[in-house]
Amino acid sequence: MSKFLLYTFVIILILTPFTMSFSINKLDSDTFNRRQTVDNVCFIKSKPAARSTTIVLINQSGTDIYYISFSLKDGIWTSGCYPTTVETIPNGQRLSFANESSGGGDEGTVVYSIGKAAPPISFTIHWVNPLVGSNSYEVSIPPDSKYAYKAPFPPSGNNAYYEITIY
Repeated sequence: MSKFLLYTFVIILILTPFTMSFSINKLDSDTFNRRQTVDNVCFIKSKPAARSTTIVLINQSGTDIYYISFSLKDGIWTSGCYPTTVETIPNGQRLSFANESSGGGDEGTVVYSIGKAAPPISFTIHWVNPLVGSNSYEVSIPPDSKYAYKAPFPPSGNNAYYEITIY
């Protein structure tokens, strides 16, 4: 009798569709799945590279964000996906940029300022996606600033996708 109940339960479990919702770092599974199957032109363009990093900067700061400078230590910018494509990111808008390997890994830094206050409040995004070893990412905003960021799911893998929201 107990085997019959066990088999019946397994069959019902297999044949019954169900939805599993779970929280990862306080984000819903839809957000997690979107990151896994991202439809971002910079991400798609850079994917054939041995290593690439696509960064999506989302401005929810209440003011504009301004491009200041960039530097690449390894790799090249993905064609058409430069951080200089848009020099001003208006509040509520986003910008994607991507760096890909050119034989090794990819590594870069981009600096932005928030608003037009004096002195300007600047922040830095730095990433490393090496040919061998673990990826690393850092966003630096002055600790005494009224602005902050969230960047859940630090990316891993050869072709990384990273969303950073400034608020």
